[in-house]
Amino acid sequence: MDDSFRWLAELFDDTFIMIADGEVKADYLPEEEPVAVVSEPEQSYENQEDDLIFSGNNASKTGIIVWYEDQEWIKPKDKIFLDNILSAVKSSVERSALFNIARSNHRHIRDIITKMPDNHFFVFGLPESYTSGMNSGQIEIIGRSKVIICPLSLTDLVMNKEEKQQLWQKMRQVYGL
Repeated sequence: MDDSFRWLAELFDDTFIMIADGEVKADYLPEEEPVAVVSEPEQSYENQEDDLIFSGNNASKTGIIVWYEDQEWIKPKDKIFLDNILSAVKSSVERSALFNIARSNHRHIRDIITKMPDNHFFVFGLPESYTSGMNSGQIEIIGRSKVIICPLSLTDLVMNKEEKQQLWQKMRQVYGL
């Protein structure tokens, strides 16, 4: 092969052959069709049970566990109220770990809380089956985590003055406010 075309062969990591009329061609024939076609099986998510819907910071020391069945993650009105709660403990929605367990494989909040030891958790409006064996409206200790369980959802809590006062009282105990 003429050395003037050697750079071309090295560039394409191929061997080229010089044809008599000066045309340069590769020494292999192009494939007519691919050797193997790889395709992923089509997945249907309609019947699959989703796991946790997570948002925020998983390195956070504050976790919030909620139950929203609709596609809306946290309603704007609820987010404002949650920000007020978290600002009292020097945190925010963005710096907290938020879990929506409405379509979760987990059947009890212990499953989630034990995976994130040394955190404080707020639990809002979960069905009783997720908190069975726990005192709703109380502070629970799971491993090394302190958990404030509020039986009301954030939406209902905004409207309930008595439950809000109980929540603030529990926050003072847990966070030393």
